[in-house]
Amino acid sequence: MKPIHSDYIGPPTAYREVNAHVLTMSEWEHVYHIRPLGTLMYYGIVEQNVDYFRLTGRALQPKHRAVIDDLLAAIYDGDATGLTFQAVLEPIQKPDCYDYVLQHL
Repeated sequence: MKPIHSDYIGPPTAYREVNAHVLTMSEWEHVYHIRPLGTLMYYGIVEQNVDYFRLTGRALQPKHRAVIDDLLAAIYDGDATGLTFQAVLEPIQKPDCYDYVLQHL
């Protein structure tokens, strides 16, 4: 079995991004032989995501949407009656992160 190394792992959720691909819950189970009780997603309050929203009217980029779709599929498929989802909003746009958030709410 491969050793577990993750950006974050712990009850109740798991998150791992590899080469810009966020592992699905099924991939977690296949690689690490554990089934997370949920997942989390990092969402940067940054120019790229603001521009994407202005262009499409959608806040979630495709990689963000994939995380949520995978969680919903696990519930619909009967893998669990309920799972945890944590959204981590990161104000990381430089030079003034919080001013950027205030200007783009």
